[in-house]
Amino acid sequence: MLNQLEDLYDTAIGIDMSPEAIDFGKPFTKAKLQVGNADIIIPYFGSYDNRSIFRLLLSSSFTKIVNFISGFKISYYNGPVMHLRYNVMRWSPDTYGFAYQAELITSVLIEGGSYQEVQIVNTDRDAGISKAFSLKNILSIIHSLLQILLRKLRQFLFYRK
Repeated sequence: MLNQLEDLYDTAIGIDMSPEAIDFGKPFTKAKLQVGNADIIIPYFGSYDNRSIFRLLLSSSFTKIVNFISGFKISYYNGPVMHLRYNVMRWSPDTYGFAYQAELITSVLIEGGSYQEVQIVNTDRDAGISKAFSLKNILSIIHSLLQILLRKLRQFLFYRK
């Protein structure tokens, strides 16, 4: 039964993450057990976050901005989120940058989707250079934030009950 449910989900690894940097151990197993109970399984690092102070502040700022714009209270938007395959195909984000998860998550939730958050362990990357500060990515993030804002505004103006 679990394998049939897992076939309905896609796991998306964050653009700037390596799968080796994430411990999918017991907490992620808990996430797999939640499969079928929510449209989205959203991992967050919480007390298991081992990233640098700079990356923590940057991530926290982005999360607060997205939560403010969208009205949701998600702990983290850029992790290895498990989405229903249908939702990924139906609400695919209109971006190529680092904010694609935020755009996809908020799209599904604005349409009435459900989510559960599960704490997982991560470690900061040891090598490589982040492309988060490229001009292309910064413009893409701004575009995604505007998309989320417009989607929320559209919901408020035209679909309130």
